[in-house]
Amino acid sequence: MKFIYYLLVLLILAVSCNNSEKKASAANLESKKNEKIDFLTVIPKTEIKSPILITTEKNFNHLKGYKNILHNKSDTLRIKIQPYQFIKVHNKYEYVDSLIVKQGDTLLLSFAKDTLIKEIQNKSKSFAEKLDYRTVIDTSFSNYLDAFINNYYSFDHKNSVEFKMNFSKIRFYRARANKDIIKNENQVANFITKYDSLLVEYKMETNRIFGDSRKNVYQDLFLKKRFIDISMVYRLTKKTKLKDYLSSDNFLNSLSNSTEQYSILKTILFDIIYLNKADKSRSKTVYNISEIYEDLPNKISRNDLVKKSRIICLEEMIEQGNPLDEVVQLFDKFNLEYSDSDFQNYFQTKHLIGLKKKYNSSTELNLLDSNGQTISFNDLKNNLKGNVIYVDFWASWCAPCRKAMPASKKTLNELHGKEKVAFIYLSIDKDNEAWRNASRVEGIESHKHSYLILNPDESKFMHDLKVKEIPRYMIFDTNGKLVEDNAPGPTSKKIKETLLKYKIK
Repeated sequence: MKFIYYLLVLLILAVSCNNSEKKASAANLESKKNEKIDFLTVIPKTEIKSPILITTEKNFNHLKGYKNILHNKSDTLRIKIQPYQFIKVHNKYEYVDSLIVKQGDTLLLSFAKDTLIKEIQNKSKSFAEKLDYRTVIDTSFSNYLDAFINNYYSFDHKNSVEFKMNFSKIRFYRARANKDIIKNENQVANFITKYDSLLVEYKMETNRIFGDSRKNVYQDLFLKKRFIDISMVYRLTKKTKLKDYLSSDNFLNSLSNSTEQYSILKTILFDIIYLNKADKSRSKTVYNISEIYEDLPNKISRNDLVKKSRIICLEEMIEQGNPLDEVVQLFDKFNLEYSDSDFQNYFQTKHLIGLKKKYNSSTELNLLDSNGQTISFNDLKNNLKGNVIYVDFWASWCAPCRKAMPASKKTLNELHGKEKVAFIYLSIDKDNEAWRNASRVEGIESHKHSYLILNPDESKFMHDLKVKEIPRYMIFDTNGKLVEDNAPGPTSKKIKETLLKYKIK
């Protein structure tokens, strides 16, 4: 077909010593040359006008995914990635941007007024390769695909609504189905068959064009678009044939080895297969995960996909805040059925299952430091008697909390060694790794009193003081008595004055 040629063209375009010292130096240079560089470096070139969130998608080969925030020009991130991978850059001034990066790349970020400029540097190029449906797929193929999709549904681009989030802008368009075509069951079957054939052609071309793993990134992108289009037509029409196809072996097999498999399978489970299990009466949608976990073999035939779906269920229990005893019960059941030490270690480490089990029944506020040591908040206060204590409740995902960190550290440094004031950082993160990564970026990882709260839901302290929204700051006097339960934040001009008024005269 004619569009194949254009696809090929576009993707090509886009894309003083003694001898012994000398020998040692040469050996060191050779060693560095052969050293495996498997990371992406992210460096801000200018002052950061608003926080920048960098993320990678969670997938079954890397369940942790990646998420971290840049606040200052001095912040630098080093992210372990695949040979080729796409990352997402989020900033409140623009829509989420996806970029293709490879191991050894440096991503430079700079602001020009309200525009975030992205530049990728490496030995072979100095530009950002956008991962975007409009630019990755060539114009001819894109037009052909759009015309095909428009037979089934389209967006009303004249009427849209834009929202500004903490880290990005989002624009919503109303979608409309072409009911005349969709009424014809043969057309529904043709929609599925045609899209499958387009996927085959696209894979053939990217396999031919790329001799490296970059083809996997493009193919994953197309798999994601195919899923979005088919699921959109299903949502608009509620055609059972489309729902059955999305949970069929044929469709699910096409996702094998794709980095998009996790996100697509999760959407199929909770937005399509088990949508009727959703409880939308609360402030956020929750599911009866235990019931879904047990029912999965009735909906999915392949054992390996049942297992992966159950992994998603366990992760979702953490996300929606199920009680720890429910999580542990299902996790124990999973471990009895599947011998997967990698997942077991990952899940226990990431969510601190063992430690949380130990402290789950305790009403005391229990804390974990970066060295893996635990202490109760009461014991910590007793250890710090004689100091005014300033407590900062925060989390890796809380942009206002992290934006205030430089001011907090500045005040801490100004008072250090001069006044008896102790700063305590308490994270309410559910994810151990997210807390550690964010602490490292914010420069508080080595701070003596930086902790992760192990039992925020069970703690009487958190419940009595209604610590539900962050950032939140508190001040305790030199005897450990709470004197301000909603203290000024570190950016307040009166913070030092407020702290020092409680010191021993």
